[in-house]
Amino acid sequence: MKKLESVASSTTEINEGIRLPDPPNPPRNIVASNATAGSVCLKWDPPIFLEEGKRYWYTLTFKTRNQFLGA
Repeated sequence: MKKLESVASSTTEINEGIRLPDPPNPPRNIVASNATAGSVCLKWDPPIFLEEGKRYWYTLTFKTRNQFLGA
């Protein structure tokens, strides 16, 4: 299995003088397993320096092999 590339990005907006808080650090040690033609299992460790009491969530996006290769 090829190495899973981890890319973390975030957005903060300024709207009428309001600034959103900085996003948390990205998750660590991302591992893909049980990959099939239709699914993959992802597991990761939480980021370092989480603020206690805050909730975090991640949005996962993907591309098919054909989309990734531009076919």
